[in-house]
Amino acid sequence: MGIIENGKGLLKRFIDGIAVERWPILARSNSAAGNRQRLLRHIQNKDVILDSAPCRVELSVTTHCNLDCIMCAGPQRTMSLDKSYDWFLEQLGGFIDTLEDVSVIGLGEPLLWKDFDRAVADLTLRGASLRTTTNALLLHKHMDAFKTGNFRCICISIDGTNEVYEYVRKNATWRQFEINVRALARLIRGLGAPPVLYFNVAVGTYNYADIPNIVAFAQEVDVDLVSLNRVSFGRIVDTDPKADLMLSDQYEDFKAMMKNLAEVSRVTVACGFDPSLSIYPTRDDITTPRLEQPLPYHTIAVDDNAVQCIYPFTSVQYWSGDVFTPCCLLIRAYDSSESTFASYWNGKYIQNIRQRAYEHTLIPGPCGKDACVFARTFVKKAG
Repeated sequence: MGIIENGKGLLKRFIDGIAVERWPILARSNSAAGNRQRLLRHIQNKDVILDSAPCRVELSVTTHCNLDCIMCAGPQRTMSLDKSYDWFLEQLGGFIDTLEDVSVIGLGEPLLWKDFDRAVADLTLRGASLRTTTNALLLHKHMDAFKTGNFRCICISIDGTNEVYEYVRKNATWRQFEINVRALARLIRGLGAPPVLYFNVAVGTYNYADIPNIVAFAQEVDVDLVSLNRVSFGRIVDTDPKADLMLSDQYEDFKAMMKNLAEVSRVTVACGFDPSLSIYPTRDDITTPRLEQPLPYHTIAVDDNAVQCIYPFTSVQYWSGDVFTPCCLLIRAYDSSESTFASYWNGKYIQNIRQRAYEHTLIPGPCGKDACVFARTFVKKAG
């Protein structure tokens, strides 16, 4: 009997090994599902030390940039802190297979990262859902990655059209940008499960009047959403505080322009700094915009308001410089005792943040804000 049992054990390990090799997405799916169950138990027990792994990671992969935008305050001008994809794999270890949501971003331009295509291919093979933000000027060199990668969202930074675009985005040409964006839009339309495509606009006094032209271009290429965000810091504001639209005497003009735009826009426009000015077209000939749908880790059967925000339990943001946080809005200094993922994930810093999330003192609190537009709670399962 012992020989038979040993034979069964060997056979099971052989079959399991084949399953992992031949069906990595299935193996990862099982791993991710088990991880969510562990996370559920931790939250039910109000644990601050977790044996569950992150479900979401934002990788800030490079500080290099091919542009020199007037509003940027990025560190790429003073330091270079690129990491290889192998480094990220080493940091995450076995946790790589629990990830459901990976953002490949950068304090610079992520398409400059030498490992971009390789990382996209590997993470797609593992079954992770991908997001990225790009200035689009190098898209033509990475179209295969966007064709075969498991992207759920692609964000393109655009701060004007034609001359306004080239004024804001130094070293860029509108013609190259336009060609690349149109090519990506055509590629996306041909995919069976197309990612959400949206424009992100950093709005100041120097470019707000060009927003109707940005929206018109978005309509032409079937962008799902145009997101407007306030320029409230960076070199342009340091030089001229009135470049901040909300502190200028041009804000009323901006509001009037947005109301006029609402009458003709065929695309949704989300105004992050004044939601009352957001545009949601309702005419019969308008298709409801595609938005990012919740992933499985967003839907965990916990009590309503069990935690104030899920990011401390599910997410890791890696900042160039070996700084780890739950999200991009929780800024912290470098800590040599928590400069690796393993030392961060259950370190003192995140334990405190998790406790605050249970107590509902995280916002306001360590986040430093009265409210947070990005804070997410778990979505209750239907039924």
